[in-house]
Amino acid sequence: MFKQCSNKNCVCGDKLQIIDNFYKNNKTGKFSSWCKDCNRKENKRQREKNKEAVKLRDKKRKTYFKDYIKRWKKEFAKYETFFNQINKFHNVRRDPQNLELIQIQCTFCKKWINPTNQEIQNRILSITGKKSGDNNIYCSSNCKQKCPIFNRRKFMKTIDNKKFRQDQNDLRSLVLKRDNYLCVKCGNPAKICHHIEGIEINPIESSDIDICISLCENCHNQIHNTVGCRRIDYACN
Repeated sequence: MFKQCSNKNCVCGDKLQIIDNFYKNNKTGKFSSWCKDCNRKENKRQREKNKEAVKLRDKKRKTYFKDYIKRWKKEFAKYETFFNQINKFHNVRRDPQNLELIQIQCTFCKKWINPTNQEIQNRILSITGKKSGDNNIYCSSNCKQKCPIFNRRKFMKTIDNKKFRQDQNDLRSLVLKRDNYLCVKCGNPAKICHHIEGIEINPIESSDIDICISLCENCHNQIHNTVGCRRIDYACN
């Protein structure tokens, strides 16, 4: 037999239930207004509600972060943020009109410009080898198209690559044969045909044997590491 008041109605309006179907508060000695089944259902509903709230919060955070990144990429780069990362590779200065911003010279015309965060970031990633291409910084699309090294990989974009490859291969064979397959600088075996006048400077006569010499790899690297004969020196000045 049950004690007096051993039956209780759940707030859900279900039929009269025995008191054992309700949780008891050990501190107050009172029984819950919800039966155990309703408690479990309510707890499950709350957990699902919390999960949905967390998902919505995370979605809002991701959206905010994406929007923030988009805005940040389009903003002008700050001097203090990028100076130590870029000054070893480019001429940089503070913007005379806004000392917080950084200015860098256009790769082609050397005009001082305010690069965006994305432009500077892409250039740094290229320098460190974390991104393909040079990602040089230009003041306009006009300078980009005029610059001989813009978007260039191995061969000039203004020349028919297929024909250019064949012509240069034939030229290389003739030059190496003329120099007895020896480097004209050190006398070691040569494998490289070097243009005395850069192809970008004189593309019309690039297949002329008289402006080419045979070099070994070491001598070829030394020549192109010399200031004034670096690829960027004769390509963009």
